[in-house]
Amino acid sequence: MNKKPLLLLPLLALSLTACVDTAETYEHAEFTTGDFISNRYSHWDKGLKEAVPATASYNLKNERDGYFSGVATANREDRFSNPKSNFGLGQAKEWHPEYFRHNGKELLWTVDGDSYASAGIPMNDIAANNVGEWADNSSLVGTVYGQTKKMSLINDKFSRGVLSKLYNGQIKCDGWGFYSLVLLDQSGYGTIFPATMQKGSYFAFSARGGSDASTGGRVVNFDITVTFYKKDAKHELFATSFFLDDVTLETDAGAEYPSLTGFDFNELGYDPTGIMGMSMTYSIDNSPDLETGQTYTPEAASSDFTDGADSHVGLCLLEVFFPDSSWA
Repeated sequence: MNKKPLLLLPLLALSLTACVDTAETYEHAEFTTGDFISNRYSHWDKGLKEAVPATASYNLKNERDGYFSGVATANREDRFSNPKSNFGLGQAKEWHPEYFRHNGKELLWTVDGDSYASAGIPMNDIAANNVGEWADNSSLVGTVYGQTKKMSLINDKFSRGVLSKLYNGQIKCDGWGFYSLVLLDQSGYGTIFPATMQKGSYFAFSARGGSDASTGGRVVNFDITVTFYKKDAKHELFATSFFLDDVTLETDAGAEYPSLTGFDFNELGYDPTGIMGMSMTYSIDNSPDLETGQTYTPEAASSDFTDGADSHVGLCLLEVFFPDSSWA
């Protein structure tokens, strides 16, 4: 996302109760301005930065027992030459087909399938109304992955507040611009959830890169750290971190081409019971890709939105999933 695709500036009076199934509004101009870096969300809930690190942490590679992301394994060589090829379910569906069935039916990334259409435009993941018009997405439950696995459907406590747009099943922009995503710089964000996890099988998120740089579509390597927070027997917060090395996400190739990235708790031997919050931070990795030798040089673009640099690269987080989980 660069400055040109910000389609929502006339819609600042809209609440999130429109197409995105949420129950609260937030300040109309908050995180939805026409200036890229001013839309940064960098809030950390109290106590998260002070949480004690757990004994174990996880360093994950993009491999079968690590993390999945975007394009299927057989097409990984295309991810630099064709940034849009990173779009969709890809490896997640290849490695974990059981994630993508509901009542015996296969779930799709969009109503038209898992890959972008022949015209090169991915189709609907939400009910196909005009931008800014309320739509009932219940007809897509059981067909579209995001609407079936969204957190607001699992527990309606996730339907309220600014971050509710991460829990509404909308896995891509759909013309909603910053109303559909949380823009992060390297300082990241941290949140206490409105409920505590009782059980869960895996974690995933929909994301892509965005910038205000002049370069067109390309792939950016993000080193992403996801941290989960629990309380110990003394009711003190402790943190377990998962480092995802070299997550390749399309950037500025179009606002509709995010990837599903995540990992399976059982494969890692991690018990998610008791998760009550999460944070996400990242850095840009400019080292050459081991498979292709290609790299991304961000035109001196910075992932620190406070440094006064001429251009910046950020992580556009569209959705957070704990599918098939339960919360209390």
